[in-house]
Amino acid sequence: MYTETQILEKQADAEAAGLAGAELLDDVGRAVQICNGIGACWMPERLRALISRLFPMLVLPADIHDLRYDQGGAELDRLLADVEMLENGIRNANHKYRRFDPRRYIVQFVMLQFYIKLREYGSLSFNKKEDENA
Repeated sequence: MYTETQILEKQADAEAAGLAGAELLDDVGRAVQICNGIGACWMPERLRALISRLFPMLVLPADIHDLRYDQGGAELDRLLADVEMLENGIRNANHKYRRFDPRRYIVQFVMLQFYIKLREYGSLSFNKKEDENA
């Protein structure tokens, strides 16, 4: 969990990097409650903390993703949330690292691996809601 000050810093970072979904961080109280770094809420806290420490460039995209998953919806909403996280991870790597810095491409590769795992196992954490138009 984060403090309100940390969420405000995340808002500024997300806007500076041009991350999609940055506006979700505007509800600071909700973000404090929902965002937990990289990993599902059912994962052990220590494991989430370790993964977040290993891949700090992907924490902010994961926080936005947490808020999207909490909003929930249909399977299409989940797909769009996962794609948004992939794009945000790549965008954040591009923002933080120069073109010829190998860390840029390492982070992008790791983000792709996270995306693959999200597609396989993310439904366990997604707030599934019935399609209101069905």
